Amino acid sequence: MKQKFAFVALIALVLAAHAETPDDFAYRAALQATPGLNVINLTEPVFRAAQTSDLRDLRVFNAKGESMPLARLPAARIEPGPAHDLKMVPLPAQAQARDKALADFKLRIERDGERSVIEVTPAPGRTTPSESASPLEQIGGYLIDLRQLRDLDGMMVLHFSADAPDFTGRIEILGSDDLYAWRPIVSGPLVRNRQLGDTIEHNRFVIHRAPPFVRIGWNGAAAPRIETAELVENGKAAPPPSIELTVTRAESGNSWFVDVPPALPIAVVRIRPALDNVSVRVRVFRHDEVGVPRTVRRGLLARRAPEHWVAEHDLDVFRLKRGEQWVESSWFTLSGPTTQLRIDAPASSGLGETLPIVEALWLPRRYLVAINEPGPYVLAVGNDTSDLKPAPALDVRSVLPQDDAAASHLPVALLEEKPFAANAAASETQRIAREASWSRYLLWGALLAAVAALAFMAMRIATQLKRTRAESAEAGSDQQAPG
Repeated sequence: MKQKFAFVALIALVLAAHAETPDDFAYRAALQATPGLNVINLTEPVFRAAQTSDLRDLRVFNAKGESMPLARLPAARIEPGPAHDLKMVPLPAQAQARDKALADFKLRIERDGERSVIEVTPAPGRTTPSESASPLEQIGGYLIDLRQLRDLDGMMVLHFSADAPDFTGRIEILGSDDLYAWRPIVSGPLVRNRQLGDTIEHNRFVIHRAPPFVRIGWNGAAAPRIETAELVENGKAAPPPSIELTVTRAESGNSWFVDVPPALPIAVVRIRPALDNVSVRVRVFRHDEVGVPRTVRRGLLARRAPEHWVAEHDLDVFRLKRGEQWVESSWFTLSGPTTQLRIDAPASSGLGETLPIVEALWLPRRYLVAINEPGPYVLAVGNDTSDLKPAPALDVRSVLPQDDAAASHLPVALLEEKPFAANAAASETQRIAREASWSRYLLWGALLAAVAALAFMAMRIATQLKRTRAESAEAGSDQQAPG
């Protein structure tokens, strides 16, 4: 029994030592959330404090110290832009009549100084589809005016008439700048089906850089009865936030190192000199940790692993004044993830002892968390433990409805951020204290294991001595018995 008790106590001590708490993480912030599913928008301090590229060290704790289930969400859905009603007229099915109808749409251009007026005059009797005197079988296409929406990107939606018959066919959308030369833009199925009771329609087509005029055509004698058309502009996503990266000068040479937080999802980078009216040609390298071969070095002294730098770009870094405006270096993309950049410049560059300014645009990320009472709740991140396991997983497809896969209608948990520097400084002291506590845990664990081993050995020796004495006594009794 004593042996079992010592073993159970040792296991409980080890499990208690491995239990995560918010104090084990470098960054902690209060989280205002409601019980149930919540959305968390991660901010810049969270990415700066993270120690893993996949945010494996991200946690949300409740008041009991329990880690809440987490899952990364897809990017937020971009709401569509405004919708524009389009002017549309039908075209005859016969080729000669269709060409004549297009020729009847005359272009009138008036110039008054710097202004230009372009007007399309339709042929008599073809102003709108409702005014067309041609039977349905004679319609061979539709002409749409997009001059006011030229070069826009969006979705063209073709609306059937309320009493339109079912239609299933493939249409082709052509574009033109002058109603004479036509080029294909997009093609696809156009469907209207009411055989199952509900009306099923496939009537949306993606348009890139809308031309001034669009013509819709199809193969076959049957024509779709389209009443109106509209162009829905693509929604515009919010511009990605920017961050200024930390730059340090190398020990030798005209080089600088740029630290990149491992979890920060960088999109593009820009380098510019700190001095005005300076232009320098630099070469940018990316530190590639994936491409470094892992080799085992045998020896008592630790040796530094070889660094692997990949050349990214040769850039002109400048900040110049042109008239009343300042012109700066352009943004560039990285070929892969990294935790450090290196900038090399000629020895005779105009940068001098100043550090270049390095900016980056990063892509925000959203997480889904299942909040369990009681509160208050804490978001924690920043743990570089080698055997760190991720937070409890949450299946997004199972908990979110199909019409809200991006969790756009869920409550958003508010993150009460603290200054990163102060939090990091406090976490360093806590890290040292945690290491000291771990040493005590390991020492007590070793002592308990030694005591348990000694107790087990003593019990085995006592059992063997007792068995030996019993065997000796039994042998003596057998010899004294009469033969």
